[in-house]
This record gives sequence, C-alpha cells and structure tokens, in this order.
Amino acid sequence: MEQVQDFTPTPMTLSTEIYYTGIHPYTGEKVFTARKPEEKLNQRKYFFWYLPEKRNDIQNSLKRMHRNDLAEKLYGNTPWRKPARIVSEAKSRQKKKKPNNK
Repeated sequence: MEQVQDFTPTPMTLSTEIYYTGIHPYTGEKVFTARKPEEKLNQRKYFFWYLPEKRNDIQNSLKRMHRNDLAEKLYGNTPWRKPARIVSEAKSRQKKKKPNNK
C-alpha cells in the first residue's frame, strides 16, 4: 500500500520553522507551504504520477502552469503504458511448477 501523510509540525525543527513562517531560515527565501486541503490534494497527485487515473489531471495542471516540459519528462511522447511489474524469484518459480496429477 502506498500513502502520503500530511505534515505534522514538530517543535524546534527546521521544517516546522519553514511551515509556520513560509521562509527558509538559512537562505531567507520564501517557501510555499500547502495548508488548505485543496492545495494538499493538488500536491499529492504528483506523488502518484504513474497511475493512469492521475495522468490527465497532472497533464492539465502542468499545461496551465506552462510546464509542458515536465509533462514530457514524466510521460514522453508515447501513450501511457503500465509499468513493468517485478516478480520475485519465488513467485516466478511457483508459476513454472506444474501441478502433480495422480
């Protein structure tokens, strides 16, 4: 099972400082922090870019942001294909064994 958890601020950590201030304390740069549920969902979909049901939504979002280059890197020019599944040696051996018929 794959999951993405929401950020839980922990006292006295760099990530919590960035979360609450929106500024990186070492560089002074502004850092976007997703706080609203819609913003979190929008970010979360990119973690699962390889799922077919996410592809159209991600491509549309990247197009709105004028980042077709990223869509090209994720998906290329080819139609979507299911990623190859890695099968453990034990499972592949089980498939090769023939049932005993007596």
